[in-house]
Order: sequence, then C-alpha cells, then structure tokens
Amino acid sequence: MKILIVEDDTLLLQGLILAAQTEGYACDGVTTARMAEQSLEAGHYSLVVLDLGLPDEDGLHFLARIRQKKYTLPVLILTARDTLTDKIAGLDVGADDYLVKPFALEELHARIRALLRRHNNQGESELIVGNLTLNMGRRQVWMGGEELILTPKEYALLSRLMLKAGSPVHREILYNDIYNWDNEPSTNTLEVHIHNLRDKVGKARIRTVRGFGYMLVANEGKLIESDAFSAPTNIAAPTADMTIGAILLVFELISVFWLWHESTEQIQLFEQALRDNRNNDRHIMREIREAVASLIVPGVFMVSLTLFICYQAVRRITRPLAELQKELEARTADNLTPIAIHSATLEIEAVVSALNDLVSRLTSTLDNERLFTADVAHELRTPLAGVRLHLELLAKTHHIDVAPLVARLDQMMESVSQLLQLARAGQSFSSGNYQHVKLLEDVILPSYDELSTMLDQRQQKPAIARERRRHHRSG
Repeated sequence: MKILIVEDDTLLLQGLILAAQTEGYACDGVTTARMAEQSLEAGHYSLVVLDLGLPDEDGLHFLARIRQKKYTLPVLILTARDTLTDKIAGLDVGADDYLVKPFALEELHARIRALLRRHNNQGESELIVGNLTLNMGRRQVWMGGEELILTPKEYALLSRLMLKAGSPVHREILYNDIYNWDNEPSTNTLEVHIHNLRDKVGKARIRTVRGFGYMLVANEGKLIESDAFSAPTNIAAPTADMTIGAILLVFELISVFWLWHESTEQIQLFEQALRDNRNNDRHIMREIREAVASLIVPGVFMVSLTLFICYQAVRRITRPLAELQKELEARTADNLTPIAIHSATLEIEAVVSALNDLVSRLTSTLDNERLFTADVAHELRTPLAGVRLHLELLAKTHHIDVAPLVARLDQMMESVSQLLQLARAGQSFSSGNYQHVKLLEDVILPSYDELSTMLDQRQQKPAIARERRRHHRSG
C-alpha cells in the first residue's frame, strides 16, 4: 500500500517518510498543495496524510477540492491546530481522522492501520483467506498455524492480494504499493517478489492473469467459494393450532351476539324515556337562547371587530421592533451572524445596519486573531513534532535511550500549549464566550504552594548576600 504525505516542514516530512517505510508502506512526500494534487492525478494511493498549514494553500481548502473531484481515499489530518472548531471543520470538510502535533509514533501507525481497514471494508484487524491469516496490527502472517517470514514488500503484496482475494489485481496497483518516486522499479522486480512470495505461500495459490496482473485464490488451484447451506424444507401447516383458534373464535362471536341482543331492548326503553323529557326542555332552552342572542350578539360582534382592527394596526406598526427584540433576545453571546431584518421604517433600518457593521468588524477581528494563533501553533509545534518523531525513530531503530529528551520536549510543548491557551482565552473573552472566575478559589489557592516556594527563595537570596558581605569585611 502506498501513502502520500503532504507536509511543508522538511524535517518532519523526512521523519514521516522513514516511519512509513519502516512499517512496510511505500511512501511519497510533497510540501505544497499543488504538488499533492499533481501526485494524486499521476499515482494511485491508499491514504493521504495532510498538514493544514501549507505554504501555497490552506489544507482545508485543498481537502474540500479533492473531495469535490470525487477522490474517496482516506485522509488523515496531521496538524498543530488543536481547537475544537478546527477539528470539527476538518472532519466536516472530508477528513477521516484528525491527529494533533506532537504525536506518538505508535498512535500514528495505529490510526493509519484503522483507516486502511475501514477503507477496504475490513472491520477486523485480521485478513483470513483459506488457511492464510494476516494480522494487520502485528504485521504477521500465518499459514496453517505456522508463521511466515516475509519481507516488507512481500507483506505489502500479500496484504493487497488478500484484500482483493478471488479478484485480479492490476500490476500498476501492485507497483504503487511497493515503490515510491525515489525507488523506481525495473521491468522484472515485481515478478521477482511474486516468485518469492509464491515459494512461501504456494505456487498455485497466486495466479497470473495475463495482460492484467495477479489474483490470490483460497487454496491451491481453487477459487474462493461461499459457504453452502441448506434451508429446512418442512413447511407443514400447524393444523392443530388453527383448529383451536377457530373454535375460540366461534365461541367469542356467540357471546358477543348474545350480549348485543340483550342490551338492545334495554337501550330502546331508555331512549324513549329520555326523548319525552328532552322535547320539553328543548323548547324552553330555545326560547331563552333566542332572547339572549338578540341582546348580546350584535354588541359582541362590533366590539370584537373593533379590537381586531386595532390589534392588527398596532401589530403592523410595531412588527419590526418585535422582530428585532426577538432576534436580540434569542442570540447567544458568541453568535456573530448578521441580523437579517428588513423594514420600511428608516429608524429600524439604521439601527439594524449599525449593529451589522459592528458585528462584521468584530467577526473580522476575531477571524484574524484565530488565523494568527493557528499560524503560531503551526510554527511552534511542527518543528518540535519533527524532532520528537526522529527521536522515536532513533530509539526504535538503534535502541538508544531518548526518554529524557522526549520528556523535555513534552515539557516544552506543555509551555507552548499554555501560551496558546492564554491567547485563545483573550479571543473567547472578546467574542463573549467566557465564564466567571473566582480569584481566590480558582486562581490563588491552587497555586499557593508554588507562590510560597518562590517567596521563600527570594527571601533567602538577600540573606545569603548579606552573610557573604559580612564575612568579606571580617576577613
């Protein structure tokens, strides 16, 4: 499988390429969005590792453009932008995963394996074809319970063939999986690796599809077959259950008919008695209603009509004010979208226009501050991430203890994170997204011990200086 890495920092780019190659992936690295787009058009890749702070174009714009061009390969964003807004924006634009610099090498490898599994519709970390089992997490292969020792290129070829087991794989795809730009293959190197792989998994298991490529079969000389199954054919009707149900239904119908017949006579007698009394009451109530209606209805109609006309007139006059009030009351402190209210009243239009101008200037200022913070995070974190990655590769390949240096780098990154948090706190305060803080409980008491130590150290230094001056005079 072949990976395209898009990273403008050359130190980090070299480390990422070396890390991918140690895991058996073919890898190409570019530093600009334009070069990345040209690479996607020219080659076949299984995954893209994308930095957002590119020199010629923002990584989010590049990602949106390649998704519009129907590139469906998985994309892992690897960036110094760590805010929730940046993560949501990256995933919404089309990224499949998001990793913040600096990062652990093992986590990067695990995320790449997970993305490749999902992209190839492989839910588990193991591929099983016949008696062949390939564990993508451990990068181990077993055949009939016995582990096979494969080179990185043989492993890459076998994993691709197992992902497409039973279907032919084009030679160009296999070339791309095992070679990058800096290591162009000769005309027969692929055949050499296929020959060596056949010696290990069985010569008849990897078939040559002439004029196209190669295909992996389940067993030697046999294509993959789906498991056969036979469905039960006994469809005898449950006659006993149907008979019992029919008997119960007949008895239920008989009981319903009997109750209906008895209740009908009682209902008829009751109706006749009510009808006689109702006729007398109805005549009296009709006279009363006619008298009341002749007095009340005209007055109620005129009053209602007058109130309705007044209400509509007042509502029409005050509608723009009500809409503006509702819009302002419903807004949160961090909602900086323009107010969309149109009115024929000049005063309302002037107020809305002034508010929208103010919101626009505030939004522009906050956007500029966010971009500045994102650029600062990129410039501070990316070099540290590159140094950390090279230290991890050094420890992995040469077994050198780099734990103290990695710990020191983590401390530096913690300091950078604190500085960025201070900058973002100012942005949040400007945008209205802030919370109340109690000075004593939330600030002073948690840092009381540290402040006490600093004060003790400052008091000791003048005392030591005075002791030295007195000793010098006495001498």
